[in-house]
Order: sequence, then C-alpha cells, then structure tokens
Amino acid sequence: MPYPPQGIPIPPPVPPPSVGGGSQRLKCTITDDILLQDPNLDTEVSTTQTFDILIHQITLNVVGSVRLYLELRVDNPNATAWASVQRNGVGIFGGLLFSSSTTYEAKTLDINDCIEGDVISIYLRVSPSGYTAYMRNVRLLGKVELLTETPIAARRDL
Repeated sequence: MPYPPQGIPIPPPVPPPSVGGGSQRLKCTITDDILLQDPNLDTEVSTTQTFDILIHQITLNVVGSVRLYLELRVDNPNATAWASVQRNGVGIFGGLLFSSSTTYEAKTLDINDCIEGDVISIYLRVSPSGYTAYMRNVRLLGKVELLTETPIAARRDL
C-alpha cells in the first residue's frame, strides 16, 4: 500500500438509484463518531524537520462537515510539535494545531463546507531544531446520511 494512503473512501460510495429521478450523495455532519480509522493513519510518525513535511492525505467522498482528530507530542518540553492542515492545497482557518507536551495530546479541527473530492493534507514539523515531533491516531469523525436531491425542474411543491 502506498504511503501516505491516497483516496481512502469514507464510507464506501452508495450505488446510484436504479429507478426514479434525482441523485444520491453522502452528507456528513460533525459528531464524535469515527468515520475513518485506518492502521496507516494510527501509526506513530515523527520528524526532526523545522519545515512542513507531508504526513497524510485523505480524499473525501462526502459533502458537508467532518472533524479531524489527531494526537501530537514532542520529545522535550522545550520544543513544539506543529500540525498544519490544508484542504486542496489551501490552509484551513484554525488549521495549525500544536503541542509542547511530552505525552500525547488530542487535537481536533472541524472542517466545514466539504465537497466530494476534497483532499485533506496533514503536515508535521517541530521547532526549534534539534527536537522531534510525533503524531498518531489520525481519524475523521462525523455522521453520514444519505442526501437525496431532486433536480429543481422535476420538483412539484404541493
């Protein structure tokens, strides 16, 4: 399996309806339910670099909002581990998570207005140089429901 994992579906796509109009998509809302938990994302990773290193990329197959969960730590309390989160190559407001703890600290980030195909990229760095930053247990949280939309031209309001 290539590392970092690419194109992980959450959850598997729903087949299109065989009869009737409209389209089916998956809508996600923020909860603390686990949507994506993958052994490759749970594995501890580390870096000694003081610039952003790409650690994970996750492709979304849902619309709506998801919660990113991860755990950070450093090897020395004089250092800071920084996790930077981007969607489609653009930084997310509030997407800079950090920890100066030598034991793992849980961090979350709510990512709103997602569309199918969005790519969430997670980077890791440490400051200052000479220390190590660690990350583990990267997960997506939320609740998925089937979203059925009828084309406007076919709608009849009674």
